[in-house]
Amino acid sequence: MKNDSAATIDHGKNTPDVTPWYRQFWLCFIIGLPATVVIIASFLVIMAFQVADSEVTKNYYQDGLSINNVFEEMNSARAMQLRADIRIDNETWIVTLESATPLGSDDLKLDLQHPFDSDLDLQLTLQNSGKQSYIAKVPELSAGRWYIDIYPILSNEKTGLNWRLKSVESLPSQEITIMMH
Repeated sequence: MKNDSAATIDHGKNTPDVTPWYRQFWLCFIIGLPATVVIIASFLVIMAFQVADSEVTKNYYQDGLSINNVFEEMNSARAMQLRADIRIDNETWIVTLESATPLGSDDLKLDLQHPFDSDLDLQLTLQNSGKQSYIAKVPELSAGRWYIDIYPILSNEKTGLNWRLKSVESLPSQEITIMMH
C-alpha cells in the first residue's frame, strides 16, 4: 500500500503568491485616480484665485449701448468708399486715406488692441501731415494678431459724417490696407 500522506502535503509549490494589500495594483489604481484629481483641482482653484481675469473693457455697458453708433460709422465709411493705406517704417506709422467724399478731419485716433492682453492696448493720435496723410509714433508691438480701429477725434460737423475703419491684422507688417466691404 502506498502512503497517501505525501499527496496531501503541500510544500508551497501550488499556493498563489499573496502580496500585501498596499502593493496590490488595483487598490493603488482606485485610490490614485481620485487623489490625482483632488491635487489637480486644488492647484486650479488656487490659481483661479491668484490670477484675476482682466476685463476686456472697463466700460462694457456704455460700449454695449454705443455698438449701433459704431455700426453706423462703419457703414458711413463704406458709403464714402473710405480706404486707409498704412505704411510702417520702424516705429512710425504713416496712414494715407482715400475717399470718394472729402473728409475734412484734422487729427485721427488709432486704437491698437491686443486680443488677449489688455495691458498691450494702445490709443494713439494720428497727426495730420497734409493731403489726407497722418503720422504717429507707435512703439514696437508684439508679433501676432491685432485689432486696428481708425476714426476721427471730433465729429465732422461740416458734412455730418462720422466714420470708422476697423480691421484685424497680423503684425509685424510693412504695409496694411483697410477697407470696409
